[in-house]
Amino acid sequence: MAAEGVNFTGLSSGVDTKSIVDQLMRLERIPITRVELRRNREEARQKALNEISTKISQVRAAADALRDPTFWNGGPKAVGGDDASYGVVASSTTVKSAYAVQVKQLAAADAWRQQATAGTSTLAASYTAPGVLADKTTKLTDLKDASGTSLGVAVGQTITFAATKGEPGSQTPVSVGYTVTATSTLEDLRAAVQTGMAGSTVTIEAGGRLRVQSAIGLDAALSDVSMTTGVAAFDTQFSAATVSSTTASGYGTVRTSGPLRLIVGDEGAAASALSFEVALTAGMTMAEVAARINASNGGVTAAVIDGRLQVTGSATGAASDVRFDPLSSIAQDLGFVAGGVPNPAAHVVTSRDAIVNVNGADVTSASNTATSIIPGATLTLKAVATSASTVTTDPLSVDAAEAEKRAKALVDAYNGAMDMLNIKMSEKSVTAPTNEVDRNKGTLFGSSQLRSVKDALQRAFGDVVTGLDTGRNTASSAGLSTGAIGTGVNKDTLAGRLTFDSATFTALFASDRTALRAIFDRDGATEAEDGIAQRLSDVTKLLTQTGGTLQSAIAGSGTQVSRLQTRITEMTTRLTATESRLKTQFLAMERAISQLNASRNSLAALPQPGFNQ
Repeated sequence: MAAEGVNFTGLSSGVDTKSIVDQLMRLERIPITRVELRRNREEARQKALNEISTKISQVRAAADALRDPTFWNGGPKAVGGDDASYGVVASSTTVKSAYAVQVKQLAAADAWRQQATAGTSTLAASYTAPGVLADKTTKLTDLKDASGTSLGVAVGQTITFAATKGEPGSQTPVSVGYTVTATSTLEDLRAAVQTGMAGSTVTIEAGGRLRVQSAIGLDAALSDVSMTTGVAAFDTQFSAATVSSTTASGYGTVRTSGPLRLIVGDEGAAASALSFEVALTAGMTMAEVAARINASNGGVTAAVIDGRLQVTGSATGAASDVRFDPLSSIAQDLGFVAGGVPNPAAHVVTSRDAIVNVNGADVTSASNTATSIIPGATLTLKAVATSASTVTTDPLSVDAAEAEKRAKALVDAYNGAMDMLNIKMSEKSVTAPTNEVDRNKGTLFGSSQLRSVKDALQRAFGDVVTGLDTGRNTASSAGLSTGAIGTGVNKDTLAGRLTFDSATFTALFASDRTALRAIFDRDGATEAEDGIAQRLSDVTKLLTQTGGTLQSAIAGSGTQVSRLQTRITEMTTRLTATESRLKTQFLAMERAISQLNASRNSLAALPQPGFNQ
């Protein structure tokens, strides 16, 4: 039997050799366990150093952001005082100035709307009892006249809605039938009429009155509207004579085939205007006409709004007129022209320039996006204003709120690093650890390396910036300090943490931005002449770069972990070999004893001397 196979120990010797081997291995493993504990603590130390390095890197990132020359050099910025009236954006060519701005008129594009209306027919009211008007939920079988007499609507009857459609001389009859059920209501009747009268809009007005609005134009108008059932009371109540109507006007479709000619451009400079034609065919809907106009790319856009065609110039400004050929029969039919001249009723918006008053003088712009009113800035006009507001422009603007945000971020990063250093340096080893966490505590307790890191950070922040004016040459001058200790003990101060005084920072930013900047980003000939952020950037770079204090410590710890792991591997290999050797030896012993026992048994079976069988 192989040593690695199933081993029923002690079968021959009566000795539990497996237990002996296991106990020996446990004793032999004690040195390995000790080395593993050392490795685990070293790994914990390396992890702690990496955490500190991360915090230090965050300080560097915050310091670099605060000393960033691109930020402090500033850039073009414009600030307006009336966001509802206009927006303003500065470009690189802007100048430092202030302007009183009032939007007096927005630029507009020419707009024309088709002159056509829809006709309406409103049937008589009905009741459910004397003085009680019907509504959409009223059952048809409950309809009565004003006196309370039933209109005779019964289940199974057919209510016929009838009308004539079209302009006089070319009208056609139309009708819709609806069969009454026990649950039929006025709303059910309305829905049926709506389905049958495609293109019209059917509603129920107060008093249960059925109102039908035809599509736009005489060609879609409905007249002689009535409802009948064959019952006299009902037929009389809803006869054409009781219907109140409004008359349609204009046309909802193109009546004749031909060109619609448009002229786009300054009416006072006809030679420069653009003239183009759109070919239309009789029977075209306004949606089809709009599509044809838009496909022409003629400097106008067309859309159907509330059933009517609207044509609008693509450009705003007084010189962007849109006109229709006064001799065009199609323009006449659509109501853009009347009596051979433009129809004022159809000209819903007249093209005009924007007017902006700047410092008391009116300035015009053909567009609501004006680039020439304020030097180096673009005004986006939104609405007319009742009074002027101030626009300031600055080619080298620095955002005060962003500067404060960056300074506060540096304080937070610095405090985070200090907190981490204090925690690791003050964490002691546990005397009698009971778990892995406790066993790995205190790996950096009292570390001289961390003390040097902490001292370096504090020196960078605490030292005077040589060469700057007194009172404006320390971090505290900009609102970054360890605070006032006073009569009691300030724990944050003792821990090396910083405080941020927003009022001090913003006051110096407003009064002397150059001095504030120098406190942070000055790059002097010596470290003493460097600004606070510059020093911190340099110090943290030295600490975290390859070969620096922290990275060297991390690398050294990593080397130690690797060395201990190699030792563990070697010891484990030897232990495994020893275990295998012992098992093999004990197995050989069992075999030898087994053979001896077999020989003894064989000898015992031989005849004894003097014994006769």
